[in-house]
Amino acid sequence: MDAAAINKLISRLGRTYAELISEGLIFRGSLMPLLDTAENEEWVQFPVEGVELWFAKKNVIFEKVLFNAYSTRRKRSRLQRGSTVPLR
Repeated sequence: MDAAAINKLISRLGRTYAELISEGLIFRGSLMPLLDTAENEEWVQFPVEGVELWFAKKNVIFEKVLFNAYSTRRKRSRLQRGSTVPLR
């Protein structure tokens, strides 16, 4: 998912699931409950690895976008003065 697609999604916060589908931003059928309990109040979609789109269960309104950042390297790193250096 590139920056333009992310910006477009963010600008659509507050719209319905159906509106996002009709605009071609997400695909139908991939919305799932966040939890497997009766108290679940949100639905979530995972369009690409590391991105979550959250919707309110009662009206299926697009509420938030979450990004999960993780390293794909084998070595753990830390940020030090703006650059990545290996942990020792």
